[in-house]
Amino acid sequence: MARLLHLRRRAPRFLAFALPLLLLAACDSQSTPDRELCSFAVGPGVLDSTPLGVSTYDVTYRAETTGDAVIDLITFADINGVQTQIESPVLPWARTVTLPAGVEAAITVRGAYAEGARIAGSFSAQSNEPIRGAAVTVAEQSGCGEL
Repeated sequence: MARLLHLRRRAPRFLAFALPLLLLAACDSQSTPDRELCSFAVGPGVLDSTPLGVSTYDVTYRAETTGDAVIDLITFADINGVQTQIESPVLPWARTVTLPAGVEAAITVRGAYAEGARIAGSFSAQSNEPIRGAAVTVAEQSGCGEL
């Protein structure tokens, strides 16, 4: 009889601890929408120096989301084409770097999005030396999800 009383005392403590955890897990799984994984590259775009005589470009990389989407990793060509990674960036994200002509400008974006959402990435490059009075511009963009 003493053993039975001991088990009855433990059961309420166990249920008091386990029941809220089960309810929390159930609520959490229902509130998270299904997401499609997304990974894409924009570029590479070679920043040409010939025959224009351009020596450097200001390159602006951008990444953003709309709707229920997240970006967990951005990789881009930094100064001299060195690959730089940004984890869990604050969005919308943008970075401008000066690259020498002949280097490839590129950005890779990885994330996930739900139905109706979008992940976008782009780069634009503008020469620092005008050619015949006009700057040379190179631009590319891509994305996943709804337009």
